[in-house]
Amino acid sequence: MNTKLITLSDYRKNLSRYTKEAREQNLLYIVMVHGKPVLEVKAASEDLYLESPAYRNETWDSFDSPEALLTDLQQYHNVAK
Repeated sequence: MNTKLITLSDYRKNLSRYTKEAREQNLLYIVMVHGKPVLEVKAASEDLYLESPAYRNETWDSFDSPEALLTDLQQYHNVAK
């Protein structure tokens, strides 16, 4: 995986392009603010693809914590524990 540094303003202007490139070219983008890294942008692994019928038409909720999201994914999507 190759890594590229980009500014936050550039990322905001070209969000779709960077998302597509990250997925197609297996790139990792490090978003910089005032010369400091603040965000990593990379494609999600394909095993995280959510295709269960229970979720397809569901309205997505926000989760209070990463643990709550993981619990939900494990319960409905057979995501590895």
